[in-house]
Amino acid sequence: MVGGFRSWGNFFRNIGSILVFAIFGTAVSAFIVGGSLFLLGKKQWVYELTFTESFAFGSFLSAVDPMATLAVFHALEVDPVLNMLVIGESILNDAVAIVLFQGNQMFLFKYCHRKQNLSSGNLNGLFYSQSLCRP
Repeated sequence: MVGGFRSWGNFFRNIGSILVFAIFGTAVSAFIVGGSLFLLGKKQWVYELTFTESFAFGSFLSAVDPMATLAVFHALEVDPVLNMLVIGESILNDAVAIVLFQGNQMFLFKYCHRKQNLSSGNLNGLFYSQSLCRP
């Protein structure tokens, strides 16, 4: 039983809302944390990272586990639908964060560490490697 997870029916009845919270919420959180870290680094307030490194760190931090929230929900006996939304989001946001992190790592490997594959015909890759990777 995951944090009071009692009913698969509630989970699948609310799958649309859970997916919105998990996918969009995690992606927005990763971009906000990563973008903030990148901009603060550009101002020399924190250690300067490339955008892709900042986004990797943001995607790592975006998968927050809400166990404390679920414990409070259990103590207060909140509505089961609200409880299911939080449980479902917590189950799926870890997977979304892993996908974001792995996608970022693939980008780093493909465009930042293997620049010999970039040719004049691959302008998109050339743009990303020049604008987002360290020189």
